[in-house]
Amino acid sequence: MNNSERITIINSYKECQKDYTDATDLRITMNNKNYKLWLAGFFINVLFLMIAIINDSFNLNLVASWGKAALFFFLSLINLKIIIQTTFKKTLLSHLKFLENHQLLTTAKYNSELAILIKKLNGSKDKLGLIIFSVILSISAIYCMTMNFSFVVWKYAKIPVFLLYFYFAYYIVINNNKLKQNISTVENSVSLL
Repeated sequence: MNNSERITIINSYKECQKDYTDATDLRITMNNKNYKLWLAGFFINVLFLMIAIINDSFNLNLVASWGKAALFFFLSLINLKIIIQTTFKKTLLSHLKFLENHQLLTTAKYNSELAILIKKLNGSKDKLGLIIFSVILSISAIYCMTMNFSFVVWKYAKIPVFLLYFYFAYYIVINNNKLKQNISTVENSVSLL
């Protein structure tokens, strides 16, 4: 079977479309740099949120308070969106590199499964509830920042914020495992060029 169909499917992932004309090694290097940068930013923001929760829970006079943490929550959502995209792109580019060096002996079934999964990752229909929940928390955070950090609803947003983070982690793990399962099945059925 020709690898070009599978390569086209991989490049249909919206994040892979941005740089599909570049060499695969360059794409992998740039994606890994972006992944590490955004992941570090996310952990810094979450660390600040954790300090803010501890500060409010124990009435400490640390730099961070939960009211002022609204900006860091908002920034962490931006980080998280990019982390999700670069995680899937990292998996797909690794497989793309493999495809350049090997001839596949796979059936169209696995290509079809990959195409369906990538279509799901590109779409937002199955993430509608998550998007609405994120928007509500973001509006609450922005409103808190504009109301001089005294918005009452934001005080009760600690648990929903971390539930949102756990759901995003679950989303990444489940979908990346599906990608890796499809890819490993295909990669185990190759012949060397």
